[in-house]
Amino acid sequence: MWNRLVPLLLIIALCLPSQPVHAQSGGGFLGLPWPAGTRVIHLAYFDHVYPSVDSGDDGNSFVVTYLNHGNVQYNSHDGHDYVFPDQMVGTPILAAASGVAYARTERGNGVVIQHPNGYETIYWHLDAFGPQFAGLIDSGVGVPVQAGEVIGSSGSSGFVRGTPHLHFEVRLYGKQVDPYGWFGPGPDPCAEYDGCLASTWLWRDELRGSYDFTPPDAVAIPQPDTSPPLALLTLNPPADLLLAADFDGHPLQSVGAGFPASIGDLRYQTGQHGEALVINSAELTYPSNQNLNPAVGTLSVWVEVPNSYPANRIERHYLIAASANPSAAPVYTDTLALRRDMLGPGDSPRWIFWTVGAEAASSHELAVPDTLAPGWHHFAISWEARNGSKRLAIDGVEVAQATGVVLPNDVGPVIQVGRFSYGGAGAGVSMDGLRIYQRALSSSEIAALAAGEEANLSAAWTNRPRIRLDTNAIDAEGGVVAVEIGVDGTFAAPQPYYDAYAVRLPDEEGPHTVEVRYTDRAGNTRSISQTIVLDLPPLLHMNLEPTGPLGATITLQAEDAGTGGLMMQVTQQQNFRDVPWQPLRERFFWAWNPELPQQVQVRLRDRAGNISVPEVAFPVQQRIYLPLVVKW
Repeated sequence: MWNRLVPLLLIIALCLPSQPVHAQSGGGFLGLPWPAGTRVIHLAYFDHVYPSVDSGDDGNSFVVTYLNHGNVQYNSHDGHDYVFPDQMVGTPILAAASGVAYARTERGNGVVIQHPNGYETIYWHLDAFGPQFAGLIDSGVGVPVQAGEVIGSSGSSGFVRGTPHLHFEVRLYGKQVDPYGWFGPGPDPCAEYDGCLASTWLWRDELRGSYDFTPPDAVAIPQPDTSPPLALLTLNPPADLLLAADFDGHPLQSVGAGFPASIGDLRYQTGQHGEALVINSAELTYPSNQNLNPAVGTLSVWVEVPNSYPANRIERHYLIAASANPSAAPVYTDTLALRRDMLGPGDSPRWIFWTVGAEAASSHELAVPDTLAPGWHHFAISWEARNGSKRLAIDGVEVAQATGVVLPNDVGPVIQVGRFSYGGAGAGVSMDGLRIYQRALSSSEIAALAAGEEANLSAAWTNRPRIRLDTNAIDAEGGVVAVEIGVDGTFAAPQPYYDAYAVRLPDEEGPHTVEVRYTDRAGNTRSISQTIVLDLPPLLHMNLEPTGPLGATITLQAEDAGTGGLMMQVTQQQNFRDVPWQPLRERFFWAWNPELPQQVQVRLRDRAGNISVPEVAFPVQQRIYLPLVVKW
């Protein structure tokens, strides 16, 4: 028997493709969890590496979707989040399949349906339960439900910051699975996680052709990932800069924390500097955490004003918005936004810097008429909660300001670019050079930005060996799994990906090359290098020779391998206030000021502005000791 089976098994094995065939897209049992025809945005996906949000850190900082794609939000997510832009709160939620349903409130309002085949479907963040659960919430008593039966309505109960949504989750025998299956190369990586099983396509065949319920080609062999990560490197960015995005063919920020998240295909065109983001139906957000401080800051952006704006029902076009309550109409507490609307006198257009604090009465609009001609214009808004100040500047000129305004304490989890909220109308403009600072810039600093006088984001030189690396990277096929950092050709061991590191340069003055090598899940690498010049402060050695009671001769010896052009300050004071700088002299006479102690302080400054540690010298007191003569 075995003699006949072994050759047959060998023939079968040789005929199998080197990559697994994913014939997993038929025979699903799940229907739509909302009414057919409802407009939906797929906000967040199941993370196949790994869905550990309820149990702890998954050991990485990226998301891998069922298509082996990355660049989406919510690392370690164990389900799918859906937003209903036409009715974020109150959209009916339906049972995706028949079973026994339980209403629970431990994570906000949620329903768990147990199905006969070992599966469970979970629906969280509901605004309200269906009437069949009256008197049975948290009772442990199940209610039989049929597929398509209304079990509640969408909302934001439980652990929700920002946009109300439906969290939809599926488990098999108590372990996490993705109802979209796995269509990446190789076996489902989620199966390596104890709380997960390999996923298969679970949606019913009649959903094909609607929204994103059409499975990928079930018999095609996935192509290997050969694309390296997209990555940027910035050395010692300005200390007050939180976020910098230039939209040069991609949304990745040069400076900032976290990952950009997009919905749809972003489009770019020629911008004010390089390329610019075209605000259309595609959506782009950045995390607000560490990128925007509601207490104080300045936001600067270039905008191409169009000849006409796209029509929408609210007659508002948002350039930037961040809100903790984007669906809480009509109040929208804890909001910061810059927009154009048609609500001026006689329905005239105006520009608005709009803020709302924690209370509805704190809503404040800093408004100016829109008199801008089509073309590129610079906008800047700044705010400071300490004194309630707000300022709006257009093309480098402050056009409106206010004080005593109650500003928001929390602006939600994301910064919306070109719209107010998920699913909202796009502004119909192009945007370039987005900057967010963690302080209120002065009027002259804003004018300099509008004049194109921005300093380089990446430093060309430093006077300290320890430098900061801003290392932002994204990968379309999953995530960056390792980073190697090298200085002058010597690399440290690989380490997990973060968006910032600290590195110490060798103490030798002069140019040093910093290189960062990013590696994605498929082993593709991208290396980026930059050169930075280390120019340490000068070293000073001083000698003081008394030349009588009126003064002393000072000898200075300086060591500086940097830019030269040394200057000095010399004083008898306790500090260097109001002491002029003068060219370095190696030897000179110093006349004592009789009103000050006889001590001299000297410090040096090189051409790059590095200042040495002060040297202090005192004259050596000469004493003559005479014998004591005693007469007996």
